[in-house]
Amino acid sequence: MQNKITISAVQGNAGAGGVMMALASDLVLSRDGVVINPHYTNMKLFGSEYHTFFLERRVGREKAHELTSGAESMLSSEAVSIGLFDGIMGTNVAEFQDELENVITRIASHPSLGEMIAKKSRTHDMAWHEKVEYCRQNEIQNMMRNFESAQYETARKSFVLH
Repeated sequence: MQNKITISAVQGNAGAGGVMMALASDLVLSRDGVVINPHYTNMKLFGSEYHTFFLERRVGREKAHELTSGAESMLSSEAVSIGLFDGIMGTNVAEFQDELENVITRIASHPSLGEMIAKKSRTHDMAWHEKVEYCRQNEIQNMMRNFESAQYETARKSFVLH
């Protein structure tokens, strides 16, 4: 979405897919105390949701590999400290939603909003889109191999039937 600023609001615990989806936004805000699991390890999956593009963009290649190959959970405060998320607001859902509304209002009425959107449009050029598509295709190929593996099938059954 080149013509707007996008915000992901993580108000509850999130697994790999939810975490990775949030990272596609321009701004990722979370409630204090949220637990995230930014890995696919337990399901024996390579990963999806463009994680090879958006995760690495936020934390770098080495940290991205560490996060996706381990099986460690983290709190939203740690996610902010490593650059995975942009900020924490509120200690409960009601506070988070109130503060989120204030942030959205401030951004929407900010005098430089037009400049922010124009900059985003310039940086999200054809090369940017081609890189995202390359990552998508690579992830699909890896996921197809996962879906055909006995390890994945065992992990999926264990996850679903536990």
